[in-house]
Amino acid sequence: MMNPVLNALQVALEVRTVDDLTLKVSRGMIHPKQFIHELAGGILNVKSWRAAEFAMKKPTCPIWKGHGVFGIAEKHGTTHIGVIESLGISIIGVEESSAHVARNRACAIAMLVFENHPELIKTLQKMTEEFRVISS
Repeated sequence: MMNPVLNALQVALEVRTVDDLTLKVSRGMIHPKQFIHELAGGILNVKSWRAAEFAMKKPTCPIWKGHGVFGIAEKHGTTHIGVIESLGISIIGVEESSAHVARNRACAIAMLVFENHPELIKTLQKMTEEFRVISS
């Protein structure tokens, strides 16, 4: 009865290359934050902010507020913002009631982008390697 599960795990853990099959399998095996960190550590990251603090420091970053609504962080907000950043530039934020959920949702959005545009993965990996060479 357990053979199908064990076989699936064995295949998932043995595959190590970055191709479509590996990405689909590995995304199911690791946490979204770990996926983003391993994919483009140093080039792409996700942070969590309190909405009020984020509004003061990053007032123009678009925030996904849910239900098809975008906006900006509120200066007196009590929510949290999960932000996708690249080299210190805030790309997009996700508003949620807790820091943990906001960060996870931002990671999930980044993973969805990579799923729909797999060429970005290779571009980010190349940028990561170039970034490491320059910084060392």
